[in-house]
Amino acid sequence: MSVSSASASSALLSFSGVGSGLPVSQIIEALMGVERQPVDRLYEDQTALQSSKTTLNTLGSKITSMRTAVEKFTDSNIASVFDIFSKRTSSSSDSAIATATASNNAIIQNVKLKVNHLATATTATSMNDPGKVITGDELVKNLGNGSAVVTTEDDDGKTIGTTFSIYVDNKKYTINVDATTTLDKSSDSNSIVSQINTATGGLLTAKVTDGKFEIDVNNTAENHDIKLGSSSDTCNFLNVMQLNTKVAVLDGEGNPIEGSTNYITSDNEISSIYTAGIVVGENASANLSTTVTAGTFTIGKATFTITEYNSLADVISRINSDDDAGVIATFDARSNTMKLTSTDPGATSINLSNGSSNFLAAMGLTVYNPGQADDNTLAEGSQTLGTNASFDLNGRTIEANTNTVGSDVTGLSGVTINLKGTTPTNTGGSTTATLKIEQDTTVIVDAVNSFLTKFNDFCTEIDKDTASTGSLKSDYSLIRLKNEMRTSLMNSVQGLSEYDSLGIVGVSTGSIGTSVDTKTNTLSLDRSKFLEALNDNASDIKALLIGDSSRGITGIFQNLKTKLDSALDPESGYIHTKQNSINTRLTTLAKSIADGELRLQAKKETLTQQYNLMDQLISNMKSQAQNSYGIY
Repeated sequence: MSVSSASASSALLSFSGVGSGLPVSQIIEALMGVERQPVDRLYEDQTALQSSKTTLNTLGSKITSMRTAVEKFTDSNIASVFDIFSKRTSSSSDSAIATATASNNAIIQNVKLKVNHLATATTATSMNDPGKVITGDELVKNLGNGSAVVTTEDDDGKTIGTTFSIYVDNKKYTINVDATTTLDKSSDSNSIVSQINTATGGLLTAKVTDGKFEIDVNNTAENHDIKLGSSSDTCNFLNVMQLNTKVAVLDGEGNPIEGSTNYITSDNEISSIYTAGIVVGENASANLSTTVTAGTFTIGKATFTITEYNSLADVISRINSDDDAGVIATFDARSNTMKLTSTDPGATSINLSNGSSNFLAAMGLTVYNPGQADDNTLAEGSQTLGTNASFDLNGRTIEANTNTVGSDVTGLSGVTINLKGTTPTNTGGSTTATLKIEQDTTVIVDAVNSFLTKFNDFCTEIDKDTASTGSLKSDYSLIRLKNEMRTSLMNSVQGLSEYDSLGIVGVSTGSIGTSVDTKTNTLSLDRSKFLEALNDNASDIKALLIGDSSRGITGIFQNLKTKLDSALDPESGYIHTKQNSINTRLTTLAKSIADGELRLQAKKETLTQQYNLMDQLISNMKSQAQNSYGIY
């Protein structure tokens, strides 16, 4: 009886050793275990190489990081802007008087400074009333630049009116205000004026006079105590009208008692201005005194366009958002004034031009003549010029139109002085400040420490990777690279006398102060010793680290960068060469593993066929014996 290969494979999947009683599957797996040992070793080699590749990437990153730290120094030879030895720092003996900043080209020096007075900014203020002044016909709800409170809710959530109080001789009178209440409209019997006059029986007379809300005391035969407001008030009318809380008191003869008045009146003319309202066109709702025309106007170097869609608040926001305008714009609804404050101090006028719109004239800042689009006439008295700063610099008096003065004013190259104050505080202080411009040694020390940290990391990584348990064990090229870099750091620099090595300026291994030992990886910096050398001879320390072409000196970091560049060379460097070698071996291994898996698959199929044939032969032999001899 013969069985095809396909049927044998199928039989193995469905049973094992049925006919023979042998553990066929286990036998095949045991045989295959022996067969795949070479392939398993290939997998182990692949894992080891992949680990080496990962380690190499880590090592490459550390070398790159170390080169970046070295370039912090060597880039000084490319451009002066990168020269950390030219970095300057500044300090002030009294920062309340002045501070300073210094660029790389600043000269190391001490500056004596006395500030006589600071520069102040020019301001432009309205010379008219931009917003309409109240006449009495206005609804209370439209006053206070939209802040008047005329309605509230009761306990059931129903909208009701609000109230405020007036006390006359300690008797309370409550005045009601709602959305329909006016100030003093003749047809409104519920106006504020009518309510006050009626409620007090003529003792008080309220009225609107010249844009102010006034309350007069009529009965002069005796003294009267008048108080405004109560803790139960729900309307802010008294605040909106700028009514003070002083009492109006008359003596028995009708004369005002010293320190009081015979009437209570608003502090300023009350405006019905609404800054959120539109300023141009038929839909204008800002309540401006002057009708504003659409068009353009200029402030500083910025030109603005105003349309029928812009509110007064919009225009102010746009002015403040444009740096070219050079001003801070505000509108004080309480005093009804527009104010522009120059962002730069000094005795310089704010440039204002009407353009094709009369907006600036409506704000009381310019004079507008229709038909003269380029009219630049300022409203008389509208601008108060700022003052220039005055200060004594090393005994020389200087004026400037700013409190931040640079070399163009002081003559101190690379130094910017910020004037802060003029006199000592009440608790004492200096009248002068000493500004010190010094070499920024901190940035140099930090850069050296940063390099040493990265170099130590690099050496530690190599020691770990090349150890007997490392993924790059016994890689002599890598060990040689580390030793060469250490040698570059330890070598003396030709052309220098006293400070010719890192060891002399404070770089050492082990305890601070010991010489460099090639058997010890960790390098450290004695900060005090380094700063002592730097302060003693900065030019030689610079030459030691980054060289001096004028003296024919090649610095330590220059030599080290050459070796780092070589190690990272994208074509022939150690990292690239090693990566190519690993990748080539990984490619070869991947093919060998694939071939090995195909061979193992074929071997397993062959064994499966053979053992299934054997199993069936044994099964047939048992069957024949049973038929011939009756064996069951």
